[in-house]
Amino acid sequence: MIKRGIHVRDSRPNERSKRDVVTLKDVARAAGVSPITASRAFNPLQAHKVAPRTRERIFRAAQELGYRTNIPARALRQQRTYQIALVVPYISDSFLPDIVEGIQIEATKSDYSCLLYVTHYDREREYAAFKSLMRKLVDGVIWFPSVSPHPELMDLVRDLPVVQLLHKEHPDAPAVLVDQEHGAYLAAHHLIELGHQHIDALMYLDRHGGQRVKGFQRAISEAAGVTGRVHTASGSDVLDAQRAVEGLLASGFFATGLVCYSDVMAWGAMRALQTAGRRVPDDVSVIGFDNTQLSESLEPRLTTVDQSRLRIGEQAVSLLMKSLSGETCDDLVITPSLVVRSSTQAPPPAGKPGRLRPATDP
Repeated sequence: MIKRGIHVRDSRPNERSKRDVVTLKDVARAAGVSPITASRAFNPLQAHKVAPRTRERIFRAAQELGYRTNIPARALRQQRTYQIALVVPYISDSFLPDIVEGIQIEATKSDYSCLLYVTHYDREREYAAFKSLMRKLVDGVIWFPSVSPHPELMDLVRDLPVVQLLHKEHPDAPAVLVDQEHGAYLAAHHLIELGHQHIDALMYLDRHGGQRVKGFQRAISEAAGVTGRVHTASGSDVLDAQRAVEGLLASGFFATGLVCYSDVMAWGAMRALQTAGRRVPDDVSVIGFDNTQLSESLEPRLTTVDQSRLRIGEQAVSLLMKSLSGETCDDLVITPSLVVRSSTQAPPPAGKPGRLRPATDP
């Protein structure tokens, strides 16, 4: 009201002036929905029950009113911690960090934070991590399992929502996997399409290596007139691959195409070939696996199989959220793709069927 030219605020209290905090009821009223519907819209595990247009209207009202979700209150009300754990064997190479980033991106969308445990391929550490997580009462775990995990750990997995990464060691927990066989098939098939008739593979026989060998051999068997051999390295690092290819060159390596277990091993193979005077890709086309940052920094830039690492992490969180909401989850298998760069091309001309020139040739 106005009195003697001075504006005087109406002293009658209204619902909003009694408090400074905007509540979910305010948002629901502004959006024209019930508080239950508004609550579901903000709950990552219930949001699918609200129509997209309704969710958009609720979020727009929340933004206009300055509403912020009270995570601690919601956690207490829903009996959740809004924390998940990530248990992995390492984070020091160029492959896993992108998966971790994908996990963090997707978890943040659902208001979850991540705890990280690194086991260094030690199954006792892995078991200790799970025991610690049971005490911390996290809502669930994304787990990159070791080979032959601790027997008692396998029992703990049954008591906690768990999603496995890249390997399936526990029969009851869903896993996000990549079709490793198909990835190697794509690599060999690419060289066959380019016209190569003598194609070899350099593999490391871990859990994924055997699947990649199958894909490579399948592509070779389907192509008439194409020969292919599988060579194995004693390890999976750059020096292991370099030494393996040096041995092949000394024994008369004649393939014009080489499919490698990983980008790192492709790097080692290229070092050995180039040191011996073999040009990549003029004499030998080389393909890696993983599409890490290394593949773009090599010279020539490496053709490689992309495993969609960010998507692996995102899908792992998506599976875990479904599991937390009570849904039954099946394994998710991601189909890899081939990224063609400059380390592959057609083979040397006919008449030079693949026997590589000695290192002393001009």
